[in-house]
Amino acid sequence: MVHAVFVIRHGMRADFEDPQWTTRSPRPWDPPLSPSGVRMALETAEALSGAGIRRIFTSPFLRAVQTAHPLSWASGAAVFVEPGFMEFLLPQYMPWAPDFLPLEELRRQCPAIDPHWEPKVVPQWPEFHENLWGAERVRRTLDGIGLDGEGPVAIVTHGAITHNTAFALAGTRDGVNTGLCAITTLVRIPGGWRLQASNQDHLSEKEHALRFA
Repeated sequence: MVHAVFVIRHGMRADFEDPQWTTRSPRPWDPPLSPSGVRMALETAEALSGAGIRRIFTSPFLRAVQTAHPLSWASGAAVFVEPGFMEFLLPQYMPWAPDFLPLEELRRQCPAIDPHWEPKVVPQWPEFHENLWGAERVRRTLDGIGLDGEGPVAIVTHGAITHNTAFALAGTRDGVNTGLCAITTLVRIPGGWRLQASNQDHLSEKEHALRFA
């Protein structure tokens, strides 16, 4: 039975460091990691290298897949692209439904991706704030992936989903750090889950201005 879940927000986005990136990209809604984001991902993988992670679930957004890659290398765990952990599709941030890189291209970015995984939840655009704060989509995704197998499990995702995963499992958003590459640790206790830690202590450099997505 899974006894711990590590929820990891992706690293620094290219467009956070270079606002002009979106004007040059054919896929402005799906930025990769910046060089500092790659460093964050490597430091996060090193911090969790001894955690015994058995499965890694990632959002299909490129920044999340690239954050999952060094963690898969450090842990030896397979990676499963699960749309249920993607960013919320709020129309004020995404005026149209985003598409994603083909699985073959994502596997070039992260060879540990399992090509046979069948997504459990596929969100439909648009989503709205009432869906976000209710955490219903995240609950369905957690039920779909199953937390009754061997663990621990890592989830590489986005700021709002980090909040909602803590709320869905432990019933609280208090104390959840949603900074870039923050690690939120949830542990199983009799009758449920407890938020054990949520921080960026493993990072050599942190972002000071908190931005979501």
